[in-house]
Amino acid sequence: MHKGKLTNINPQELQLSHDIRVKRKKEQAVVEKDKELHEMEKEFEAEKARREKQIVQLEKEKLEHDLQHKSQEMANLMKKLCS
Repeated sequence: MHKGKLTNINPQELQLSHDIRVKRKKEQAVVEKDKELHEMEKEFEAEKARREKQIVQLEKEKLEHDLQHKSQEMANLMKKLCS
């Protein structure tokens, strides 16, 4: 160990250097969390859009089924009326 170098270090400068490193680490952690949050938001929006599209498709299929069913009922009613 170099005792000479340790005695030349100003405790205030050492503390300041430590504080700067801690601050940078905290800032980097915030940046990383922001990136993570942004990515989660993008994934959420993509999933939301996929589900909305699926709902629209299911509603369309239901309407087509209902229309087909009503058309068949109408055809059956017409047969009864004509016979």
